[in-house]
Amino acid sequence: MDSKQTRSLLLLSCSNAKREGGRPFDPSTRKISDSLSGETRNALHNQRNRVLSLLRGEGGRLYNEDQKGGFRDERTCNADIAQGPDFANSADGSYLPAYQRYNGRFFARLTSDSPTFWSHLRGGRIEIVFLSALYGLLFWDELIQNYDCHFSDLVQLQEGNKERTLSEKWRDVLTKSLKDLVKADEVSAPITTIYDLLSEEEYQKAIRWQAFKDTDVEIRHRVFRHTNGPDLLAGLGGLVAKNWARFAPDAEEEFTTQQWYDLGVKDEIRFENEIPGELEIINRELIESHEWLRNTPEETRSDLALAEVLSRKLRRAKNIPSRSLVIAYVTAVEGYLRLTDHRRAKETLGSMIRCKDKLDISSSVADRLNQLCELRNRAAHRDGRELTREEAEDARKIAFEIIKRFADR
Repeated sequence: MDSKQTRSLLLLSCSNAKREGGRPFDPSTRKISDSLSGETRNALHNQRNRVLSLLRGEGGRLYNEDQKGGFRDERTCNADIAQGPDFANSADGSYLPAYQRYNGRFFARLTSDSPTFWSHLRGGRIEIVFLSALYGLLFWDELIQNYDCHFSDLVQLQEGNKERTLSEKWRDVLTKSLKDLVKADEVSAPITTIYDLLSEEEYQKAIRWQAFKDTDVEIRHRVFRHTNGPDLLAGLGGLVAKNWARFAPDAEEEFTTQQWYDLGVKDEIRFENEIPGELEIINRELIESHEWLRNTPEETRSDLALAEVLSRKLRRAKNIPSRSLVIAYVTAVEGYLRLTDHRRAKETLGSMIRCKDKLDISSSVADRLNQLCELRNRAAHRDGRELTREEAEDARKIAFEIIKRFADR
């Protein structure tokens, strides 16, 4: 590799599914701790040992909050972890390179689509680092033991301190470690771009990204269009396998922040320099798919975005009543009509319909308003039949249609 050739770094989540077994530790293999300053290296090893103690039930316990699956010290694999060189100690353990240890959906899809992927990675223009709730940061080929914990795990200390997640416990050390890693490579092979491909929000929250504002490194955060979490792992593995060259610095078809890319799992991905909130993402999507919304007040777009957030939650969950969604879309329509005519500032949708002559609308729009009002009235009466998801979807279609009719006038 050229002495001044720039590189990209891909930050990936570890895997819940792991292979068992392994071999003795080989001291000649890469360790991320060797790339850190002495202070940060000590902090990394100290934090690894603190988490290891919790995995053994010593001085506190880790509760599996993500899956409501009990305490981590009850898992055999955690009881078997040796305090070896990976913990700055000397006990004998059983090790595998991280990319071989991890074998969940991301890794299965990656190696299925690109069987020689890992063998061609060493010495190239792209580095891969894993984020692990036990190890913190890991090179992709770093030797690790089998373990079981997650950044969302709750730390329950015996002295009764307030519970915190492992993500919070790791944040300062992980941020310093990643900054040290970038700084260590500045002379020989500077890292100019970090792709945050972390699949879950709890992993993204484990790093203080604002700390990189004073560096020359560009951060590109993944944003999923519809959802995030483990269901997208296979699609993410396929994206990395098939588009590997696009992650390299100055790639001919480099990923941009202006485009959605298909994940093949009924979702899409794009990259942003800041981690946007869900409302910001949906607001942007609404304007992209409904150009006419540019002619509506910002408050209307915000109301519709709030309703869309609820709509997506309704599609994914079973405990969100459809009436809540209907009321959200009615609120967007009422708000729009009030904003566009101050005479209706205090009117409800029902009173607007009763005075529909003042609205100067066609009979077809009046009919749609009546339909929406009927759905609203049914949603407001909790003692009646619960509205179906289909009826909630009808309210959504009617709301968009009504606002568009007025916006196009």
